[in-house]
Amino acid sequence: MFPTQLATALGLKLSGMRTEKVIGIGGSPITAYFDLVTIDLGHDVVVQCEVGFASGMGLVKTGLLGQRGFFSAFKVCFDLPGRTFTIS
Repeated sequence: MFPTQLATALGLKLSGMRTEKVIGIGGSPITAYFDLVTIDLGHDVVVQCEVGFASGMGLVKTGLLGQRGFFSAFKVCFDLPGRTFTIS
């Protein structure tokens, strides 16, 4: 899930996307816009997944990566004490 500002910056049109009401940390339902997006992570790693865009997520540089669609495509290791994670 990413801010709607990122979709706009990428030239994506929210009006053509599937919408769904979602509830996040704030507890109030908001409208999220979903579309299939190709993400190039570099080093010949490309993943295509459904991405949601919603208002009220703060700065354009923030986002939430999900288990279904993104992390499900990789082996993931979280190093909580080191505050890092690796994907392969």
